[in-house]
Amino acid sequence: MDYSNPIITLGVAQPLIVLEDQAGFIDRNEGFIFPVESQVLGQITGDFFNPPFDWNLSLPIEPQGTLRDVDNDGEEDPGVMTFAVAYWTNTFGDPYLEQRDQSGGGWSTAFATTRINSDPSGRG
Repeated sequence: MDYSNPIITLGVAQPLIVLEDQAGFIDRNEGFIFPVESQVLGQITGDFFNPPFDWNLSLPIEPQGTLRDVDNDGEEDPGVMTFAVAYWTNTFGDPYLEQRDQSGGGWSTAFATTRINSDPSGRG
């Protein structure tokens, strides 16, 4: 991960690379909390304070994300799990992101592998 703005390092308790559950993004639910069981934590292998830094992520054999029916065919289906890789800082509790770490919930709007609409009226 590369960054040029030093503000990223301010107040960082525990830098974290995580595979985050995107069900909240699909639902446009700004209060969605990433379930702990769906969080896959990466390992930062370089110096976080000296960008760019390296990291790796081991994918689980059986992911535990939230299922969402996204095929728009009008039929009820179990759905798919959707994830994005993102950077967070873990401030509270154990190594996983809890509600306080997630600023009340939602989805990443910065420091993620996703591209969002830059028009604020589109709500991401």
